[in-house]
Amino acid sequence: MADDFKPKGFPRLGRGSGIPKQMGENALNNFSGVVSTKPSAKYMSGARCTLRANGRIVAFAFEVSWTIRTEGKEVWGIDYYVPQEIVPNRIMVTGTMSGFRIPERGPSSELLQSDVMSFLFFPYITLEVRDSKTDQLLFYAERVQVVQRTEIIRAEQLAQLRVDWHAIGWQDDKPPSTNAGEKKSLVNQVGQKINNMRKKILG
Repeated sequence: MADDFKPKGFPRLGRGSGIPKQMGENALNNFSGVVSTKPSAKYMSGARCTLRANGRIVAFAFEVSWTIRTEGKEVWGIDYYVPQEIVPNRIMVTGTMSGFRIPERGPSSELLQSDVMSFLFFPYITLEVRDSKTDQLLFYAERVQVVQRTEIIRAEQLAQLRVDWHAIGWQDDKPPSTNAGEKKSLVNQVGQKINNMRKKILG
């Protein structure tokens, strides 16, 4: 009986099967996602991205990040422990760019940040991040203003800088839309989830 016993739930670790095979498939899937040439890649890689400011590639940058906040304000009722509604409040888009400090190619020289004389009337800049392989848009802001710059110079290291910026509005891989059908579908999904939660709470 002991010789015939086979534990359940564990695959046989033979050649080309089991855990080694699964690990190999996972690695291949991750690698194919990074170097994929399909119209829509599985994963995004920084090596494939291009960053443009005012239509020109930002040569000094090696990192870009952004934060999009769609704030909402709770509406509270009497004797309610949860808000009755969440009212849209404001949209805030902020981000940073980091890169090497190249002489004669700083943010002011590249017309990304104002100087002392042009501070009051310096125009907005545009920022665009795309997938260089598929030309898929990842982020675009038409009205961007640089609000802070930090430069770091250390002994025996390359000088670096960081630029903080604010933007008015944004676009990404999904064009902005107020489609009534999409809104109705979203409302139905949210309403269904709320009803399911009420059923669980009330039994």
